[in-house]
Amino acid sequence: MNPWNKAKLSIEFETESVHGKTMHLCILYNNQIVQKSCAMSEGVSTWCHEIELPTTITLITSGRGPASTIVDSNNNIVKNMSIKIKNIFLDGLPTWDNWYEEAIITECDDSDEILIGSTICANATVALEFKEHNVFKWIVKTKS
Repeated sequence: MNPWNKAKLSIEFETESVHGKTMHLCILYNNQIVQKSCAMSEGVSTWCHEIELPTTITLITSGRGPASTIVDSNNNIVKNMSIKIKNIFLDGLPTWDNWYEEAIITECDDSDEILIGSTICANATVALEFKEHNVFKWIVKTKS
């Protein structure tokens, strides 16, 4: 019999570099580090871990500095160092349709600013809450 509250979580990220440098990402599960802070590879990458629901996954981003944004002569952003959450899967099933960008809240480290959306472009903390108590509920939501 399968324990429905256990699942393989996969998060797909897309990382953009500036001047050949990318942001760093540290991932916590149950307040324990499961991925030490390291520079992300530019492009698309996937992080996977076995989890037990309900839970919170905490993303801690760092590595941004004054040269992390390129602007044009009109002060419009041309390129911005960032990490974007592209997709989230539980046991290979996409859950992204059940998330909405407003649910991804980034709390900035150097100010009281809170940013909303799937693109993280600050040294910050992001909490991804998985409130369902079992994978079956995610399956039903995905198929609805």
